[in-house]
Formats: sequence, structure tokens, C-alpha cells
Amino acid sequence: WKHDLTSMVERFLTKAHNKYTYELYEYKAENKIKNFADFPREMLALYCIEQVMNTRELNPILTKLINEEDLEDIYMIENSLIKVLFEMESVGTLIDVNYLEELRERELREAENIRNEFPSGLNLSSSSQVGKYLASLGIEPIMFTPTGAPSWSAEAILELNDTRAQKIVSYRNHLHNVSTFIDGYQEYIRKGRLHCNFNQMGARTGRMSCTEPNLQQVPVGEVIRKAFIGNTNVVYYDWDQMEAKLFANLCKDPLFISICKNSSDIYSDFAKMLFKIDDPSKMFDETRTY
Repeated sequence: WKHDLTSMVERFLTKAHNKYTYELYEYKAENKIKNFADFPREMLALYCIEQVMNTRELNPILTKLINEEDLEDIYMIENSLIKVLFEMESVGTLIDVNYLEELRERELREAENIRNEFPSGLNLSSSSQVGKYLASLGIEPIMFTPTGAPSWSAEAILELNDTRAQKIVSYRNHLHNVSTFIDGYQEYIRKGRLHCNFNQMGARTGRMSCTEPNLQQVPVGEVIRKAFIGNTNVVYYDWDQMEAKLFANLCKDPLFISICKNSSDIYSDFAKMLFKIDDPSKMFDETRTY
């Protein structure tokens, strides 16, 4: 189930309760609006009133479900987090706007330098054109799609171990950095701070997610991450398989704790145990994910 207010209203109330919400969505799509400040005030007022009224109607319904499912403790934890996330979204993340401008020029310049090394009519962003070009040079594909067609994706091109192929991937990466991270961030930057949305139930695993923009997609390395600055030194943390370790600590299960202490891949070992898999070759990504 989706847990946003619009979805919850349709699930527990009626679709008619979202009348002004859908009108706002349609107006947003038709006029390509990105900021609330650009909507007509009357439309915003009706939308906000509807949101408040729907929240009020949902309250007794959800409170009853929480009590029936004995989830009061979980609710208190999640409810306390709302204030923290609201402050994080409001304050935003310090970002070096000048560095992003310099990086944009550099990335476009490097992409153009690579582009000039190839035929003028070749679109390096087109997989089909790149495939025909590489094939004309006698370079055979080594990866194929599920239908058996040659694959010229970035992953497939990197496997070719060819200088020209590597340059095509670099060209795409430079443009991707510009469109996704540099230009893509601009509409979310206000007064030198990047403001995103933190979603408590954004992932089906229960993890928090980040959208508009998704800071979880910032690539490894200093090229983009260097733009994120702070009043003091910025420290990066990657809590490896933290949810499983926290769960093991809470449930006190000896086997669970043993796997967390001794396994290099907790989820694979869990999957082997749950599905009684002895042969590692029979371990599929779907099995591990499940």
C-alpha cells in the first residue's frame, strides 16, 4: 500500500475526498508548475483545506487500526521523527553554488572534447547509433538483451575494453552529471541550500527515502560530492546492512546474532537458511532481495 495522504484517503474514505487535490495535480501538469508559489491562491486554499479535513477524518480510522495492531510504540517513534525530518527539509543542505557553475562548464567542455573525436553525425547518446558505429569498426558485442539483441548499454560498452568505447561512456557520464546533478538541482536550491523531501515510508523495505532531488543517487567520488559543504568538515557514513543488525539486537535471536557477527553478506546467508539453499550457484538476486 502507498502511504501518502492522497492514497490513504482513497483507501479509507472516497476518491471524491481528493477533488481539489486532483484539480491541483491536473493544473500542475498542464502548466508545468514546479513550485507551490506559482499556483493560483484560491486553488491552493481549497487544496490545503481539503488536506486538513481529510487528515481529520482519517485520524480516528488510523488510530483505531494502530490500537488493534498494537502499534502504539512504533507510532510514537515514527511520530517523533516527523519533527526531525521537517526541520531537515526546512534547513536544507549547504551546497557550493559557485562550484556547481564551474563544474557545469568543465563537464560540458570535456564532453565536447570527446564529441569532437567522433563523426559529426553520430549521436553518442543513442545506443542504436553507437552500436552500428562500433560494429562498423569491427567491434563485436559481448552482452545481449533478454531477446537476444546486442546490448550497447554503458555496462555493456565498458566490458568491451576498447578506448573508443570507454570515451563514449565518459561522454555520457559528463552529460549525466550536468542534467541530473547540476542542472537538476537548481530548482531545489534556495539561498545556497538544497532542499529535498525525506519520506519516512518511501521504500518497501521500510527505509526512509529521499526525493526531489534524490540525494541517495549522488555518485561515489568527489566530482559531485564536493559540492556538498558544511559549517565544519563533512563526514560520510554508510551503515552497512544496519537494519538487520538492529533487528538482531532487538530480538536477541542467537542464530540471527551469529550471522550478523560473522557473515560478510547477511541477506544472502538469511536467504540460504530460509530457502534451504546449499549450492551458491542457485542463489538469485530475487531470492536475496526477498
